[in-house]
Amino acid sequence: MTNYDNSIPNVAPTVSLNSPSDASSDSDTTPTLDFTGTDADTDSIEYNVQVHTDTGFGSTISKTDLTSGSGSSATSFNTASISPGSNKLILLAVASRVSGAGNNVPTATGNGLTWEVVESAKDSLSWNMVTILRAMGSSPTSGAVTIDFAGQTQINAIWSITEFDGVDTSGTNGSGAIVQDAENSGASVTSLTVTLGAFSAGANATYGAFVSEVNQNTTFGSGFTEIHETNITDNTGQTQWKNSNDTTVDWSWTSNARVAGIGVEIKASPPLIDAYSETDSGFANPDTGGDTHPFNSGENIQYTVQAGDALATGTYYWRVRGLDPAGTNSYGSWSSTRSFTITSSGPTLDQVMRHGNWFNSGTEQSFTF
Repeated sequence: MTNYDNSIPNVAPTVSLNSPSDASSDSDTTPTLDFTGTDADTDSIEYNVQVHTDTGFGSTISKTDLTSGSGSSATSFNTASISPGSNKLILLAVASRVSGAGNNVPTATGNGLTWEVVESAKDSLSWNMVTILRAMGSSPTSGAVTIDFAGQTQINAIWSITEFDGVDTSGTNGSGAIVQDAENSGASVTSLTVTLGAFSAGANATYGAFVSEVNQNTTFGSGFTEIHETNITDNTGQTQWKNSNDTTVDWSWTSNARVAGIGVEIKASPPLIDAYSETDSGFANPDTGGDTHPFNSGENIQYTVQAGDALATGTYYWRVRGLDPAGTNSYGSWSSTRSFTITSSGPTLDQVMRHGNWFNSGTEQSFTF
């Protein structure tokens, strides 16, 4: 007897945008966005609405090379003077080598910033080590960075300092700008790959730092841009980055060597509004007033920008995606993207009725906002 599987694979919901129409204009600084989600199994739908000032729905990360250098036979090293920008992510990569196993993880001071270790990786013998430290502050000062190994003499130390703009500034000392990191090492190899997990957003960037026991040129990964490479006796240090997602950070070279590397996902500044019906206010079903999150499939759903997120004059872009918690429990594709413009004229009648506190003063009616 032949058995047939007649089940239909569950698919994520699709979302279409209703209003405002594309390229529309309004003076309402807390506009209502109307859309319809459809689930093939008519399951209820959760929503994620994003509003931003560009079609990428997040800042584009850019980098500035601050300095690189090297030193030998010391327990601490001073870099050249740098001038970090306000609320920019600063990454310091240090490739170091000691005589015998037992590297001390370096600390860093300088520029009125607090430097914290992101990750440290050692080669198979623990002679060579690469460390990444992060910092961020609102009012950094100019000056050198001091890299210290707590009294342990380093045969060599190589450093690379890079500044990243357009990143998430939440958290402390740049913690919000680092999503994940991973490390790997190899012995007597001619290539190394560090594997990261799936990226959390398409606008996020990839960064890598590497150390090798051999003084030789390193080929950086496909699509990456080399930031710094320094080759000195018994050591190579290299940093690279890619302004996009890449779960594999890799290097290759000619002669067998003991090596270690670190890969990092850098988080882009998030959208201006990133609202979820599960946790955020502003979502409603005008078709069925009693319907709440998760919402009925196939009905108009509205999200109203909240007063605390009121939009300034300018052009904005918006999009919506849906999730079926009873089915795939993962978000489907984003809807198409539309734009709208907030004009500088006074409030609309709808805005008055929704957000104004109105009262009668004698025979004169007044409005306050």
